[in-house]
Amino acid sequence: MEKIIVDDIENLRIDLFLMKKTDITRSKIQKLIKNGKILVNGNKIKNSYCVKENDIITIEDNSDETTKVVAEKID
Repeated sequence: MEKIIVDDIENLRIDLFLMKKTDITRSKIQKLIKNGKILVNGNKIKNSYCVKENDIITIEDNSDETTKVVAEKID
């Protein structure tokens, strides 16, 4: 779980704000918001939410996505 306190940017969409502050892609951020894994001040929000000074953003990224890598013989 990661917490971010907004202190420098206002009136920016939350997905754009988090792209600048984290290494999470915009599509992943939007998916997390849709699934209720990103909260602002303890509340679920929409992708269109604009951050405000002193907002507390909580990100729960319990990603079930796994990548399987299989070695291949190189001749």
